[in-house]
Amino acid sequence: MGNIYLCGDCQQRLNPQLKKIHIEQLEINSLIPYEKDARELILRYKESFDQALYPVFFAQYSMALRIRYKNYFIIYPPSIEEAKIKRGFDAMFWMCKGIGLPIIENVFVKKSDYRQVGLNKVERQKSANHIYLADENSIRGKNIIVVDDILTTGSTLLRVHDLIHHLCHSVVYITYAYNCRYQSVNKSSSGSKRFHLPF
Repeated sequence: MGNIYLCGDCQQRLNPQLKKIHIEQLEINSLIPYEKDARELILRYKESFDQALYPVFFAQYSMALRIRYKNYFIIYPPSIEEAKIKRGFDAMFWMCKGIGLPIIENVFVKKSDYRQVGLNKVERQKSANHIYLADENSIRGKNIIVVDDILTTGSTLLRVHDLIHHLCHSVVYITYAYNCRYQSVNKSSSGSKRFHLPF
C-alpha cells in the first residue's frame, strides 16, 4: 500500500512502525513514532494551517483500514474551539477524512480551552477531564474507531473510553503518531513500504 501523497524517501523518513500500546485498560494502535519528520509534518498541518496536507497522514494505511473496519464509524476527541477558529478548519476532522470511513461529528465537547502542548501527565489528565459527551445517541450500539493525532500519555483516550465504552458495540483506538517513550513497546513492523495492519 503506497502513499501517493509522499515519495518513497519521505515515507521512509517518517520511520513507520506499527504498534499496539497498552495504557491501563486500553489497547491503542499507533502508526509512527513522533520523531523529527512526523513532528514537523503535524506542526505544519496544525500550526501553519496547511489544510492541504490532510490526506498525507493515513494515506499509506487508508485502504487497509477501510477493509478491516468497513462497518465502523470514526469519531475523534474535540479540539480547542479557539484553535479551530484560528486555523479555519477542524484539523482532526480532516485528518480522519483521509481514512475514507464515515465520520460522526460533534460527539464530544471540550468545556475548557486547556492546550495540552507542554503539559505533564497530571496536567494532561486535568485537561482531559474537561471533555464531555455531547451526543451519545449518535454512537449508541455502533462499531466505533476513535482516532487521535498523537499518543502522549493516553489521558485523552482514557477519558474518551470512560465516556463511550458502555454505549458502543465495539471500540478501536488508533493514533497517527506515538511518543517515543513507546518506541521499544510491541514493535509490529518497521521500515517497509508495504504494511499489513496488525490490528
